[in-house]
Amino acid sequence: MMSTHQIRFSLTTVFLALVSALALLFAPPALANSVEDDSGVTWTATREYNTSSGGYDILVVTDETPASLYWVTADSGGDEAPFIAIDPDTGYPVVVWSKAVLGGNRIRISWFGGSGFGSPQTVTSGGTQYGDETPHMVLESDGDIHLVFHRDHASSDGEAVYMKYSGSWSSPDVFSASGDDVIGSCLVKLIDESIGELEAEYEYDTSSKRERCKPSDLGPWMSCD
Repeated sequence: MMSTHQIRFSLTTVFLALVSALALLFAPPALANSVEDDSGVTWTATREYNTSSGGYDILVVTDETPASLYWVTADSGGDEAPFIAIDPDTGYPVVVWSKAVLGGNRIRISWFGGSGFGSPQTVTSGGTQYGDETPHMVLESDGDIHLVFHRDHASSDGEAVYMKYSGSWSSPDVFSASGDDVIGSCLVKLIDESIGELEAEYEYDTSSKRERCKPSDLGPWMSCD
């Protein structure tokens, strides 16, 4: 016959297992994207429940046999919307995502170093009620990064924001058109690396899409028309 202590321990174990199962059952879908490196290995970044941290963290998995698994984060969750790309300069993947924290979501990034992903770097500091979400990036041959993301404001129009990494991050540059309430993800495409020509797209108002162009690295964002 079990003692009172054993019964309490068993009930606690069952309760914790039930909580974990429910967390997985009612979790939002894990959004993922994949990229193939020069050796033909596919890297997939996703947001998964991490039993070690007890929250949702960023996981990167390869399609090798056996597969390699890398927890990019393990800090009690709040990580979402990962995007992964290959750095042409190193041949290794880079992953960027949105981190939910008090004071608004922040964009974070991590580079793969050969045996694992490095400590996450915080790109933006939030500052709006909902913060910075759904990042997307494109990399140049030398590893420079062009990053775009949706900045969500509670009491004013959402914005599409651009930043460049070239050893350090540039200041945030709002490239959405005046009057557009950006509501969804942003995408960026490198047109001509030699001059820094870019095209970007975002969703605004009632799911309409608008394209914006940056003719050169030093030029301003403008209509693509």
